Parts: sequence; structure tokens; C-alpha cells
Amino acid sequence: MGEEQKKKILVVEDNPSAGDILKMTLEDIGLYETFLASDAMQAGIATQRHKPDLVILDIMLPAGGGIAVYNRMKQSALTKDIPIIITTATPVEKVKELMKTDNIREPLFKKPYDMEKLLAEIRRILGT
Repeated sequence: MGEEQKKKILVVEDNPSAGDILKMTLEDIGLYETFLASDAMQAGIATQRHKPDLVILDIMLPAGGGIAVYNRMKQSALTKDIPIIITTATPVEKVKELMKTDNIREPLFKKPYDMEKLLAEIRRILGT
């Protein structure tokens, strides 16, 4: 019997060390194949290339990039059903207001992450 297919996770994070830590943490679990993108353009390319099962998206990418990535994903027939977890280092109340304005109803995690809670949410979404 072959190894069960790993779930693919795209981490969109403009802070290289935060992205690397999350990638290593997820890959150490052994259930996930993780890809990194640091801006909206890379996120779009990586989404098309890797067809992730989940996107972990820093909503406050430079120049409104996180919102643009989210909106593009939800408007495309190819990506609209991919689950998204929103992350931010910005004060949560400000981000919740932004999410409400843009009608974004995804799980929100504040950085630095409570890794146990984030991993529990990932497992819930992906059924792993």
C-alpha cells in the first residue's frame, strides 16, 4: 500500500521567519505538504500550481494584498471552495472590522499563534 496523500497547505505570509516556522511545524507533523508565498502575486501562482486543500492567509499583506488574494480566490470557480484561515499581527478588533466590511467569515488567528489552537483548526478543516 502506498503512503496516503498528504494534504496541501499554502501559507501566505510576508514575514519570512513566521512563514518558515509555520511551514516547518506543519511538515514535522507528517500529514501536510506546505508551500510558501510572500505576496499576492506569489499566492495566485502557488494556488494555481499546487491546488492547496487549505490556505493560511496573512490578511494584512502590503498594499491590501491579503484582501485581494481572498477576493480573487472566492471569485474564481477553481478556488472558491478552498478553505481559508486568516492570520494577522494587527490588533484583532481592527481586523474583525475589516473582515466584517469585506464580508469575510473565515477563522481568525492572531500572531504569534496559539499553535495548539491553530493546529486543531487545521485538523478540523482538513479532517486529519
